[in-house]
Amino acid sequence: MSPSLYVHYELVIHQFSIYCVSLLSINTFTCVVTQHEGQLHRKACDKKNLRNLTESLSLWQCTFNRTMWAEDHFSPLAGACLGSCTDPRENGTYIMYHGTTRQAAQQILESGFHQSPDGMLGRGVYVSRDLQKASRYPLHLPEHQRVVLKLKVRVGRVKKIDCQGHPLQKTWHDHGYDTAWCPPGCGMVKSGLEEDCVWDPNRITVTGAIYLCV
Repeated sequence: MSPSLYVHYELVIHQFSIYCVSLLSINTFTCVVTQHEGQLHRKACDKKNLRNLTESLSLWQCTFNRTMWAEDHFSPLAGACLGSCTDPRENGTYIMYHGTTRQAAQQILESGFHQSPDGMLGRGVYVSRDLQKASRYPLHLPEHQRVVLKLKVRVGRVKKIDCQGHPLQKTWHDHGYDTAWCPPGCGMVKSGLEEDCVWDPNRITVTGAIYLCV
């Protein structure tokens, strides 16, 4: 297996943080990697003169555990999180994720999200609170070609769609809702994980990216 490591990064003012999400091989990048048996950890320091990503990577120590795509709040500034079994609070802002290709991720960063014309919940942008679910997409691509975008989502009015054939399954927006929420374990998603559909792309802000480095 070629050396590879999942990393997550965000640039907030002058603080650059690199996160190791899932270890496949230690021999990657130039940063020092140390193993801990507990939860995912983060080490960060302030650097006022970050010139580029490559230069800054050598400045970091990363700690990790072996749980693939651990559900963790990567930044203390990230905001509230949507519990996978808890109804979202209307008009709340939540951390969610969107799995896509590297090319599509670049287009999203440049011009924002666009609605999918159709899907299980009709038109909208499909996202998930579950990082593990988002990391599987696109299903037909190998992992090194995937990117998971970390998002802040203003959900507005939320409609729970918890069964196939729900009367508002694809018409929830026509009834005044901004987001459709499919809870985990309801039988609508094959993986059993939760999924959300946001009607207005302007409710979504990209705050970070997770990708596989080889």
